[in-house]
Amino acid sequence: MSKGYIKDNKKRGSIGELLKEKISDGSKLSIVSAYFTIYAYKELKNNFDNIEKLDFLFGEPTFIKQMNPDILKQKEFTIEDSTYNINLNNRLSQKSIAKDCYNWINEKVNIKSMIKPNFLHGKMYHIENPNRDPIAIMGSSNFTYSGLGFGNSKNIELNLEMQDKRDINDLKQWFDEIWNDATGLVEDVKEEVLSYLTKLYKENSPELVYFLTIYHIFSDYLKDENLFLEDKIGFKETKVWNMLYDFQKDGVQEAIKKLKRLNGCIIADSVGLGKTFEALAVIKYYELKNNKVLVLCPKRLESNWRLYKSNDIRNILEIDRLRYDVLYHSDLTREKGKNGDIELETLNWGNYDLVIIDESHNFRTNRAVKDKKTRYQKLIEDIIKKGVKTKVLLLSATPINNNLKDLKNQIDIITAENPHALVNYGMKNIHNVLRIAQQKFNEWSEKRKEGIKLGLIENLDSDFFKLLDEYTIARSRKHIEKFYNIDSIGKFPERLKPVSIYSELDTKNKIMTYKEMNEIIEHLKLAIFHPSKYLDKRKSEEVLTRNDTKVRDGKSVFKQENREFNLVKMMRINYLKRMESSIHSFNLSIERLKNKIDKLIDQLENYKDNKEKYKDLNEKEKNNSKNALRLLNIKIDEENEDSEDLKDLIVEGKIEYNLLEMNASKWLTDLRADKKLLENLLTETKSIDTERDKKLQTLIELIENKIKNPRNNGNKKILVFTAYYDTAKYLYDYIKQWREDKNINIAIVSGSGNTETTLGDNNFESILTNFSPISKGRKEIKSMIQDNEIDILIATDCISEGQNLQDCDYLINYDIHWNPVRVIQRFGRIDRIGSKNDVIQLVNFWPTKDLNEYIDLEDRVKNRMQLLNIGATGDENLFEIDEEKLDKDEMTFRHKQLLRLQDEVLDLEEMNETISITDFSLSDFRIEIANFIEKNKDKIETTPKGIYAVVPALNGKYKEYGNYNIVNSVAEKIINSGVIFCLKLKDDKIEKSGEKLEKFNPVSPYFLAYVYEDGTVKYSYSNIKQILEIYKILCQGKTEALEKLCDIFNNSTDDGKDMSKYNKLILNMVENIKGKTQKQALKSIGAGAGRGSLNLIGKNEKIKSEEEFDLISFLVIL
Repeated sequence: MSKGYIKDNKKRGSIGELLKEKISDGSKLSIVSAYFTIYAYKELKNNFDNIEKLDFLFGEPTFIKQMNPDILKQKEFTIEDSTYNINLNNRLSQKSIAKDCYNWINEKVNIKSMIKPNFLHGKMYHIENPNRDPIAIMGSSNFTYSGLGFGNSKNIELNLEMQDKRDINDLKQWFDEIWNDATGLVEDVKEEVLSYLTKLYKENSPELVYFLTIYHIFSDYLKDENLFLEDKIGFKETKVWNMLYDFQKDGVQEAIKKLKRLNGCIIADSVGLGKTFEALAVIKYYELKNNKVLVLCPKRLESNWRLYKSNDIRNILEIDRLRYDVLYHSDLTREKGKNGDIELETLNWGNYDLVIIDESHNFRTNRAVKDKKTRYQKLIEDIIKKGVKTKVLLLSATPINNNLKDLKNQIDIITAENPHALVNYGMKNIHNVLRIAQQKFNEWSEKRKEGIKLGLIENLDSDFFKLLDEYTIARSRKHIEKFYNIDSIGKFPERLKPVSIYSELDTKNKIMTYKEMNEIIEHLKLAIFHPSKYLDKRKSEEVLTRNDTKVRDGKSVFKQENREFNLVKMMRINYLKRMESSIHSFNLSIERLKNKIDKLIDQLENYKDNKEKYKDLNEKEKNNSKNALRLLNIKIDEENEDSEDLKDLIVEGKIEYNLLEMNASKWLTDLRADKKLLENLLTETKSIDTERDKKLQTLIELIENKIKNPRNNGNKKILVFTAYYDTAKYLYDYIKQWREDKNINIAIVSGSGNTETTLGDNNFESILTNFSPISKGRKEIKSMIQDNEIDILIATDCISEGQNLQDCDYLINYDIHWNPVRVIQRFGRIDRIGSKNDVIQLVNFWPTKDLNEYIDLEDRVKNRMQLLNIGATGDENLFEIDEEKLDKDEMTFRHKQLLRLQDEVLDLEEMNETISITDFSLSDFRIEIANFIEKNKDKIETTPKGIYAVVPALNGKYKEYGNYNIVNSVAEKIINSGVIFCLKLKDDKIEKSGEKLEKFNPVSPYFLAYVYEDGTVKYSYSNIKQILEIYKILCQGKTEALEKLCDIFNNSTDDGKDMSKYNKLILNMVENIKGKTQKQALKSIGAGAGRGSLNLIGKNEKIKSEEEFDLISFLVIL
């Protein structure tokens, strides 16, 4: 019953109810409205189906011009918010409603639109009924679900049902005049509306639905005005750019965007994906903009960087004329001297626009150096903070493991230690985010088991996800295989199962076992490295603390005694590793140590003999006396080219001890005990010559077998890695003689600059080029040898990174590096995309068959090894974590990896025992949608929300319709029948709770979930990376709808009319969101208390129902 003539969609009645009442069979309607929605049609469908006709005039052409519901009034094509009654079942039935609407419009509706915008503002409804007087309504209501008053609309409208017949007729006449205008006021748009409706109900390709989903999720990123690189500087014509694979080009563009937006970026792509070349491209981009660039690298990687800037025929980028400076990490603590043509004393460190730091994870905040700046301090204070504004590109190892300190340090380098650097991006304090994440890592570490990595990812705050995603680019081998056309860029070679060699020390088995020699090493006091231990404790505090080092601006002290304690531990490890490497290297080390001890013993005995005479000297004479003990820096380069930890424990300059302040007798006793043990070891090991060296002879057998039985079209190449130059030289000298009658060439390279070869120039780069001529482009260098090659290359870890040696297919680790990451890096020299080899082989030499026993030995040596914090006073520990426990966890983690290396080649970022940056980076998806939009902008922007596609499960009954590329067995088990939904919070809900929910959801206000058909939520919104990767697997390359699957789906849903099954699944998803967000909020109490991070969700901020969401898309998996 009518409630008067004013219709306000409230107490006075609604327009919708009035239309239902007044429309009858055979009615002729004329409507003016700015908008039209299929849901308004659905409510009036029973009335509309039997009318004679409808003339619909769009008073505002925006709808027709753009045909994009997101740009219009928000509610028109959405699930309405909680005050509206459009239910999810109707929303999921969009296809069916749109199809009915299409048929109705096609048969009975004419549609025109005003051409000029903002020209006609009125809304009007005119109805002519057979045998009855016409009626008319004018006012504010559009022809939308809410505008007509359905579902308890929030808005108060003002509409008037006309009563005067003349006014009613005048309105119709007014309408007809505009409708029939021939002056260009209106245009017919019926076909455009029908075309748009077709998009709502047609079958969609899986790829389109995938791209629509990530288009919405990354919409803010796509709005970035710097989305695409300007190329006015000719960057894309450079040789380095055109040498890159597509995935590398994408990485470079993403890195430059981050450098522009955030002033820094961490490239953490996996081994073998070409981080060095990506960095070279970034350098060239900024050099073209006249920026000054500095590369900081470990000394062992110097040659790799210097080549690409040199005027050298072997420089394949010579035409690009790169001009960056190259310095070592260690140069940061040198006040004088030169590196190349750079004078360190007068260098303007603050004048670099861009700094590239290779192996940036080696920079730590609290490496104490007495009375001098640490490397980290020099970098922050003299380069990043001083002078011109400096952008920072870091090249880092991929794994995060369970200690975030190195990650925090790298981010601090980018932000110049400003924890508020991301405040404009919604992150108040970076340090708090990392501190809370560290606590979650600690909790996870307590109970982690195989396969529960996802549990940690779910519990980490969204801020941690965002932090890594903002600053990092991290792609794994598997990501490249998923996201890029491998056929166009070249395949990865197949990895054969590793060969494990457990060689004895002595062919005659006459000397001590590995275990017995290790026990002697354990008993060494190594007193020569620990003089502070022998200070007379009765002396003054000033004497005992004279060589301590203040750190953290004087807030803490790093005791010299603890430094030496750690040095002893590190030297013991070094001798153990030297013994593992080769008996030859071990002998050299033991002899060197014994000779140093002999000299010190002589000095101490001389002091004791002249002690009384020495006491009579005055202070000045004492200090000048030759009897004052001066401990010079220990020369460690000859021991291990890559011992960063060991180098950081050596104080530059002289550490002086006055022997009158020491217990010389006790020191002599311990030195003599060490000397005796060393002599016992030397007696055993010196009897092993090359013929009795069982490990060496086993290596020769492997080489002979490889040469006689080559794989990959006769490939005879072998790359042998060792941690020590002494071992490398020992192998080279022996194999050089052995190969003389075998028509093979051999070479050696090391970070110390010692290179030798039997072919061509005795030069580092020439050796590498002759060993891997295809990957190094030797045929373009006409002056080099073209008809012969180096077959065997023996190398230290100076080439374990940044070198492409993929001509080789056989790599031997003559010793296993204590860090499995280095083992993977070594193998990455030949395990590279685009390899000419079908298969590649890894061979590992192990010190003993019982690796658990070996691990126990190492554990005892490393027991309580805490390089950073032992004895330091003050608040050294930023993250409030148990360093000793983390050290043990780290050893456990690495031991698991070592054990696995016996049977498989690892991709560390894929392991369940660790978390990788690749688990958090969404860069691939952002890059992918950006590239798609470049070619399909109009298509994606005019695709409506709420669409779906149908695909088969990987292992279901319809899998033959999928034609999926190679997918691993884990994915086959996970990807079962169900649905992936993408929802978005409505605007009013975002206003209420968006900021709180952003703490838990990295892509808020969007929520994704993968729901199995039995209602189980397999992956929720916190597993965004996993969901999108599954989406990618299922949709990649499927550019047409899978018609047979669509028929199956349509039959099961009555052509989209019965979506009750899917309505239940989406309700399960919403229930999961409701419970999960509140659970995460409660967890934040413990993690954030006292730091301003408490994140409880209030009553009005909670997710209450499915009506608070808009449906973006869904993927049906049959």
